[in-house]
Amino acid sequence: MPEVDSRQPVTLKFDEPIDHTMLNRVIQVRDQSKAILMGQVTVGEGETARAFEPSQPWKSEAYAIVLGATLEDLAGNSLARPFETIEETETNQSVPNQKMKGPLSPNPDFC
Repeated sequence: MPEVDSRQPVTLKFDEPIDHTMLNRVIQVRDQSKAILMGQVTVGEGETARAFEPSQPWKSEAYAIVLGATLEDLAGNSLARPFETIEETETNQSVPNQKMKGPLSPNPDFC
């Protein structure tokens, strides 16, 4: 958990590599008003970590890390349709892009 009034990065760690472009495109940090925070993103060695350093210091408020449902592992499994198959739906339509989110809370195993 970053300290208030600091610009300490928040790091997401993954068990396996996630495409660099995907990490930058589908993960956002939002403040209490749901505004997207601007900042510097660094993808770790082996594409198994993503660090976010905000442009402005952290405030004493709730933040959320928002993951786009299109986030995929290297095998193409996504949050919207994990372990998807090649079978088509009855309507031939894809699953809509949904957002998955969770609160940014202290967890020693998280950072």
